[in-house]
Amino acid sequence: MKQDGAGNSSITRSYSFTDNSPETGTNYYRIRQTDFDGKNATSKIVTSSNSAKNNIENVIEVNVFPNPFSNFIQFNFNSEKESEMTFKLANQIGQILVIRTYKCDVGNNNFEINSLENLKKGSYFLIIEKDDKILKTMKILKL
Repeated sequence: MKQDGAGNSSITRSYSFTDNSPETGTNYYRIRQTDFDGKNATSKIVTSSNSAKNNIENVIEVNVFPNPFSNFIQFNFNSEKESEMTFKLANQIGQILVIRTYKCDVGNNNFEINSLENLKKGSYFLIIEKDDKILKTMKILKL
């Protein structure tokens, strides 16, 4: 995509871009800025994960309880095939605080993340991944 700049400006300008056709999996983006004098600068690469609903073949429904939680979180879900799934707990600014990977069997699966009493009260995100693709992100609350 090409976006014309504002020229010389003493105020901060914001630009946005929406990728209406992202690939399934990890997408890579960067910005190249070209000044009117021909000089350019390139940003660092950022990534965005995209898992289309029709590509989530192994998770039917995930139940997380209790929510709100105090010392532990339990997961219950059905899997259509054997696989490994990763559960990440992140704070409001995206820092990953807990990572657990579990081997899932066909059928009903139950797992628990415990020893969470040292987390501060507040909102967290539970990120569920398979094959480095985000299947689901859920907001949960710590009492």
